[in-house]
Amino acid sequence: MQKIVVALTSALMVCMAAADTHYVDLYNPVPVPPYTNGWSSAANTITAATAHAQTVAFDVVLVNTGVYVLGATITMNKSIDIIANSTNRQDVVVDGASAYRCFYFGSGVAITGSLQGFTIQHGLASDGDGGGGIRCYPGTAAGNRFTIANCTIVSNAATTGGGGGVWLFTNSVLTNCTVITNTSANPNGGGIVLSGGAVVRNCWIAQNISSGGNGGGVAFVWNAYCGVLRDSVISNNFSPSYGGGIYVTGKGMVDHCIIVDNYSAANGGGGVSAGGDSTVRDCTVVGNTAYGITGGGGGGVYVNDVCLVERCVIRGNVANSTTGTLGGGGLKSYGSGSIVRNCLIVGNTAVKEAGGVWVGYAGASNKGLTMENCTVVGNSAAGNGGGLWASTTVPLATNILLNTVFYGNTAGGSGSNWFGTVAFTVSNCCTIPTNALPGGNNLNADPLFAGQNSSNYHLTARSPCINAGFYSDWMTNAVDMDGRPRINQRYGGIVDIGAYEFIPQGALITLH
Repeated sequence: MQKIVVALTSALMVCMAAADTHYVDLYNPVPVPPYTNGWSSAANTITAATAHAQTVAFDVVLVNTGVYVLGATITMNKSIDIIANSTNRQDVVVDGASAYRCFYFGSGVAITGSLQGFTIQHGLASDGDGGGGIRCYPGTAAGNRFTIANCTIVSNAATTGGGGGVWLFTNSVLTNCTVITNTSANPNGGGIVLSGGAVVRNCWIAQNISSGGNGGGVAFVWNAYCGVLRDSVISNNFSPSYGGGIYVTGKGMVDHCIIVDNYSAANGGGGVSAGGDSTVRDCTVVGNTAYGITGGGGGGVYVNDVCLVERCVIRGNVANSTTGTLGGGGLKSYGSGSIVRNCLIVGNTAVKEAGGVWVGYAGASNKGLTMENCTVVGNSAAGNGGGLWASTTVPLATNILLNTVFYGNTAGGSGSNWFGTVAFTVSNCCTIPTNALPGGNNLNADPLFAGQNSSNYHLTARSPCINAGFYSDWMTNAVDMDGRPRINQRYGGIVDIGAYEFIPQGALITLH
């Protein structure tokens, strides 16, 4: 019995052992393993210190200031924290010498831990796995979570596998990081690849290039559930194909992001290309450009295949192709089966057709676009369809415009507010004129915005759009662009037309 008690006590002591700190100082001339006796015994490479760190105690590797130029990738399959010993990211640099990936975490092994406070630069992934700066693959087991926090990931590259800066798989989190001037030659994600449920939040993702694929800034790829990009700024990225800023698919979600000044050169979506049952929600998409010769359009957003675009401001984007089929300054949909809901599409331009929204027909009758409770205003096209342009004269029951305002748009050709909408069922919409629109209950009227010249597209008390919409099931407990209830029982209990519900001045409302 005594032996059993001793054995159990020893095991418990191991489990409760305090974490050790393993020190790393590039300039320490006399490293003493296991590098735990302060800076005087510190390792002078990160790899040496991680080799002695123990998962069982959740050890810490503390790295002093310096530029650590690598001679091989730092591969780490332990649950430990690697932390820079400075509050300034530029003080502690890991440099891949344009020859090696800087970090590879997990390799599919179950790990938990973090990398904090570094600049990661000049990494190169050429082995097909991607992630020039960092590849993070902490395994799929429940409870794993590897976090990359407060890092700058700059000027890394992936020749194959994608993710020039970072490749994130399931249970990876990238937070409070800057991902800038990274490149991917093939296939996707100049800055970041998300796969298997990874999370990116509170990051700035800028000036990245996907030179051989999709998603100049960020690409969601490969899995049924790719992950989440949230509360981030995606700016000045480039793709020669889909999604200058973001390419999202696989039930991925882009949420509360600012997507600005990105550029796609061929297949569409200067700001965002969305499909594959993905969601783009509560985002601002502004100042992006799509240009193409053989394909393209959707300066702000391109939707292809099923997705939901909801409560987004799509403003000041450009479809910059002179080919008639490549329009849609704000948004382009091509046989998508997508839903665009509660969005403000304003001030976008096309050098040919469709300043606001371009809708094409891919030959599948069940792949139409549904646009509900949107406001499409102040867009312009040099050709036809300042607000909306539809590319087919074939009536499609699955192309639905509902409770939407098309007003104050301009076109150099025909159809200031709409052109070719025989391809739609148009119901409870407000536009001028309403002649020949298939549907019913449309208003040939000025929506009476609070101030179109001052970009205030809320409804005034005299607006004919108030209580003039048609109810759909999604509206129960839903909110408008301002987060106000779509069905307000205190004021008629009927949905309004457009992106904003009218609330009388001084009215008491309850948010759900």
